Amino acid sequence: MANVSSRESGADLMDRNDTMQENDAAEKVVYLAQDIQKLLGIGRSRCYTYLEEVYKKQEPFRVIKIGKLFRVPRQSFDNWLNGCD
Repeated sequence: MANVSSRESGADLMDRNDTMQENDAAEKVVYLAQDIQKLLGIGRSRCYTYLEEVYKKQEPFRVIKIGKLFRVPRQSFDNWLNGCD
């Protein structure tokens, strides 16, 4: 267990955990469907429908499907989102 200063409050620890999770998200190699949903500002159902369509064509970006789970390689999606080839 990490050594925690007695001066750190529970709120400070929660803030630090939130920051660590945000950093982890920024360093992801693949996006989850939830990430794509947030980035595109679309609903859950629409997101899954769209990812299924993209998975079948593998265009305009790559989609990996593992069972029912979708994974989108970050570089492929970011290139598409930013208009890069």
